[in-house]
Amino acid sequence: MKRSNTHLAYHEAGHAVVALAEGLHVKSVSIRRGSEGLSDSMSFYVYGYHFRNGREKRMIARSCILGVLAGLAAERQYFPETPETPVVDDFEVAFEISHEFAVLPRSARTIGDDAHLAYLDRLQKEAARLLHKHGPAVVAVAKALLEKKTLQADELEYLISRTATA
Repeated sequence: MKRSNTHLAYHEAGHAVVALAEGLHVKSVSIRRGSEGLSDSMSFYVYGYHFRNGREKRMIARSCILGVLAGLAAERQYFPETPETPVVDDFEVAFEISHEFAVLPRSARTIGDDAHLAYLDRLQKEAARLLHKHGPAVVAVAKALLEKKTLQADELEYLISRTATA
């Protein structure tokens, strides 16, 4: 299935809204097509933060995982026919963040074991719950992306604040 700009807009809006809801910094979000036909997406990173301790570092990484997993969840929420296997595998990115920053359940014995994968599945469900909670913001960001193709941090924050007061 070829993904339309509308699908990409909701996908990227999901990433951005959940990342911001989790307190992460989002520089910009875009649905401009790159050389491979994929979106030049948004940027939020675990690095750039000053961690007071390992627990805080894992909490911020967990927030990043939720933001990453929210893209496909948003796309599927608004377009249920979207296949579970995305063009760009956000789950793989979430897995790598989990591995790199030791965001694992206590029951995990090894990276990628059943307990680890079940934990990432729970985070996927949590991302979907956050999307439901912030649905009006996702719609506002997606619509703005369809008009402008790129939104900067201040534009995102403005759109989200407008939906919170509506």
